Amino acid sequence: MVLILLGLVSWQLERAVAVFNAPLPDTTVSLVAYPCAPPQWRDGRGLVVTLCPSDGVGWSPQAAPVPRLRGILADQGPDAFPAGPHRFTTQLHPTRVPANPGQWWGEASYLRQGVVAQGTLEDWHPEPGGACSLHCRYHSWRLSLIQRLRQHLPAMAQPGLVEALALGSRAGLDNSHWQTLQATGTNHLVAISGLHLGMVAMMIAWLSHWLLIRTRGQGGPGRAWLIVFLVLAGSGFYALLAGFTVPTRRALVMVSVASVAVAAGRRLRPMDGWLLALVLVLLVDPLAPLDMGFWLSFAAVGCLLLVFANRLRQPAWWWALLVAQLAVMIGLWPMLAVFDRPGTAMALLANIIAIPLMSLVLMPLLLLSLPLVMFSPRSAAWVEPGLSLLLDSLWSGLVWLGERSLDLPELPLGVLLLLAAAMLLSNFPLPMLWRRVTLLLVLCWVLVWPWQPQQSRAAKEGPQLLF
Repeated sequence: MVLILLGLVSWQLERAVAVFNAPLPDTTVSLVAYPCAPPQWRDGRGLVVTLCPSDGVGWSPQAAPVPRLRGILADQGPDAFPAGPHRFTTQLHPTRVPANPGQWWGEASYLRQGVVAQGTLEDWHPEPGGACSLHCRYHSWRLSLIQRLRQHLPAMAQPGLVEALALGSRAGLDNSHWQTLQATGTNHLVAISGLHLGMVAMMIAWLSHWLLIRTRGQGGPGRAWLIVFLVLAGSGFYALLAGFTVPTRRALVMVSVASVAVAAGRRLRPMDGWLLALVLVLLVDPLAPLDMGFWLSFAAVGCLLLVFANRLRQPAWWWALLVAQLAVMIGLWPMLAVFDRPGTAMALLANIIAIPLMSLVLMPLLLLSLPLVMFSPRSAAWVEPGLSLLLDSLWSGLVWLGERSLDLPELPLGVLLLLAAAMLLSNFPLPMLWRRVTLLLVLCWVLVWPWQPQQSRAAKEGPQLLF
């Protein structure tokens, strides 16, 4: 199985690299394409749109088919929201990323997203008679929902966060948002992933169980499978609302594995379920390893399973939340170092506050109020003040924590691996002396490292060069 997966991944990667490195037309071309992602406004550049060509219109038979383009509309304002087939002319250029150390992941991200060319779009106008496939109609429908959300919530304090949490669109987040999210280690909150899709699945399962008991009593043996069907259908619909992005597909696979295992009554060992989800993700999406989130997501889940799966008695909720965040922070520290990404100690406190608030209050209220928001501006006005207050309070707290953030020290990779192994192994049934020594070492590190001199990341990276 491992050899088959490796072969499939290498074959898909070879095909993607061939398209990515295919020569681009050296003249101005006229294309018909449709936006397949929400547009983003960039100060000083214009409106950045991601386009999918319609049936290869405008490309010569000798040229490789280009899956996605990234274009700039310099003459459009930040409120422009194009959707559907459009015709334009452009001079295509290869995608560019910084050539500094630690920036190699940017080109892999372009390859992962299928974006192979970029250019400034000219003579941009709708194409009324342009063919709009099922994929085109889906993206036009989703973009219309995002536009409706913006129009119905004009006074929202944090409109970009509402888009990200409700519909998985991060186009409304600017640089200040990303700086705060990175400083507090809460980037995962604005990516529709396991936290969000798991909450949707649990809400659907609880509601389905309650309705079936009210209407059919205890029900028969098929009741569990009916609940699984409803959970998968509801989770799949929410994944489509969120754009069916890479983290959303990954979370949907994990939810499917867990739901089927519960309905089948199989006592699946946690690590077996984790490996099964990993295999299914690679089968569905062989290029998933090109996404940094793939490694961080599975590593975080693996850390949680190592900490909690072998316990005979689960701890109190507040202790479990603290241990979970500490295990994820220390467990992901070596991987962040490999990817040359800064870790922050403030992530521990920020996630301890944000995750319960998101899971128990904000996400349920947002999902339940989303139909009212989409129905009309009048019904949206009923829930807008409450949502605005909750989101503004959460964001104000993250900004306050981000301004006081401290980067984790840059230790050798071997030391980080030993620290992570010691922290994770301390949860296994080992002698109490080992656990006490491990916790003492971690406590000493927590007390000592803030007094070490910190060097700014910008000074270490130096100027960025584009090739």
